[in-house]
Amino acid sequence: MEGPTSIRLNDSRDGLTITKRNARDSPLLRLPGEIRNIIYGYVFGGKTFTNMRKWVGWSLHDTFFAQPYADDPSKYLLSHSNIIFLDLTLLSSCRQIYEEARQLPIALNTWRFSNPEAMLTLYSTRFLNFQAQAISHIVIIESTVYKNYMISNCWMHSSSLSRRPFAELLPNVRNVHFTISFFPSGHNHTHFARINGGVCARNIKECHE
Repeated sequence: MEGPTSIRLNDSRDGLTITKRNARDSPLLRLPGEIRNIIYGYVFGGKTFTNMRKWVGWSLHDTFFAQPYADDPSKYLLSHSNIIFLDLTLLSSCRQIYEEARQLPIALNTWRFSNPEAMLTLYSTRFLNFQAQAISHIVIIESTVYKNYMISNCWMHSSSLSRRPFAELLPNVRNVHFTISFFPSGHNHTHFARINGGVCARNIKECHE
């Protein structure tokens, strides 16, 4: 993602005058809030961010690549042909738009991680607290040599996501999508957990049931 990480808010009288003028004259800000939210959804939403590692100099760094959203995010094949960039410059246009929409690029998109540990690592190193609390959709992709459903089911319930910090660090997650690959057949079994009410259960077993 490219865009501002912070914006200085001007509380001077001139700044307040500009804010009032924007609310009166701006074609976007004159619209009802419900319509603005629809527009924000088209601008900032509808994408899946995939956690990848890339070489920068002599070291590996975690980064995210954006792709168009699909009903089954587990089937994405990341390539240069489908990588897109999320333009966040609208957030720097004025204070009101920033305040209204700053969390939407995170809340309206799906975040795809290669494993639970990668998700927790990225939380501790890349996300600010308000950003982590805005995440609502997560996809976990795991390839392993488990031979049957029972073993993979035990893995899901004993992974890092089943521990208490998941509920505390990502309290507004509503959808958790697991895809576990079985080898040597290569069969994929998908677990989909829907978390209602915006409050994550204390372990993924409770969410799954």
